[in-house]
Order: sequence, then structure tokens, then C-alpha cells
Amino acid sequence: MNNTLDEFNSSTIQKIIELDKAARNKVADARTEADMIRKSAQQKEEQFAADYEEQAKKRIKSVEDICKAEADEKISALEAEKEKRIKELDDKMAANKERWKNEIFTAVTRG
Repeated sequence: MNNTLDEFNSSTIQKIIELDKAARNKVADARTEADMIRKSAQQKEEQFAADYEEQAKKRIKSVEDICKAEADEKISALEAEKEKRIKELDDKMAANKERWKNEIFTAVTRG
């Protein structure tokens, strides 16, 4: 009877050791899996941040291009208006040059 009890105790202790070992393995596996999940989440977060930054840069570039095009259009329109006014003044000066010269001469000599 002592022998059967020893066998029972030995068998029970062996099962407890096996269960403990299995539990430790499961805990280790769970920790490994948790680490992998954390790393994956961190990588996804970093990739999301990089993608978001890239999209923001593209949008900023697009807005800059649009603003530059609008500014170039306005500058061109102003240059065209300036050239038009200069030509008008040149034409007016050419058309009235002799008359103004005579009027100034008359005003100075008679005045």
C-alpha cells in the first residue's frame, strides 16, 4: 500500500510538474506573441505617420504650385498692363511732342 501511495504521489507530482511546465510555456508563448503584437503595432504606427507626412507634403506642394501659378498669372497681367500704359504714354508723347514743345516755347518766350 505504501508503494501504491508512493506511485500515486510520484505520478501526481509528475503531472503537476508537466502542467507547470506547460503553463510556463504558454505564458512564454503569450509574452512572445504580445511582444510581436507590440512591435507590429509600432511598425504600423510609424508607417502611418510616414504615409501621413508624405500625403501632407504632397498636398502642401500642390497648394504651393497652385499659388505660384496664380501669382505668375497676376504678375503677367500686371506686366501686360504696365507695358500697355507705357505704350499709351509713348504714343501720346510722340503724338503731342511738337505741340507741347511749341506751347512750352511760347509760354517761356511770351511769359
